[in-house]
Amino acid sequence: MTTYENYVVTKKLDLNLTQLKHSCKLLYNLVNENFNTDEYKTNIQTYEDATNKISLTTTLYTAYNLFMYPYDEFHSLYNEVKTLFRECCIDEEKYYIQCWVNFYKKGDFINWHHHWEPHKHTWHGFFCVDCEPSKTTYRIPGVFEEVDITSEDNLLVMSKSNGDTHRTWPWEDATRDRITIAFDIVPRQFVHSPGLAMPLNHWVPI
Repeated sequence: MTTYENYVVTKKLDLNLTQLKHSCKLLYNLVNENFNTDEYKTNIQTYEDATNKISLTTTLYTAYNLFMYPYDEFHSLYNEVKTLFRECCIDEEKYYIQCWVNFYKKGDFINWHHHWEPHKHTWHGFFCVDCEPSKTTYRIPGVFEEVDITSEDNLLVMSKSNGDTHRTWPWEDATRDRITIAFDIVPRQFVHSPGLAMPLNHWVPI
């Protein structure tokens, strides 16, 4: 386990990336087949922003939870995320996780953004399925330089949502998609926060 600026934690895992990549593609197809309608997209919270170029599975991140699908290696990743989270978080609060998959084609990226407000004591992170070479850049409160996290395949990255913003950069490979799995970990009392546009509960305990 490696810690950057006492804020971002990374851990190299040993999951079967061939199986995991296949499972991500299955879920990508499922989301596109079932949720790709204007009526559905207007009723959920999205990442829509003119400065972002992102896949539908990212835009619809509140519409599903990757960890609820019984595809190969998803459960193994859930266990790894849970283990690292419990090593990092000493809060006795009951936490729940929401998880989605990101597919980047050439030129796609997510611009500077944050996840949850600091006072809610939430966490966020991502897992690198197929994303070399690339990076995620953080702006961390109290740190005067931007912090780059190199995206290595099989790397799990996690941090508090404690006022940081972060971004990805345009993917340069036209021959394959950049694939990551991202997640938010939130105390139970904020799962159904007012204004969180989610037609059904997709959060699971962690």
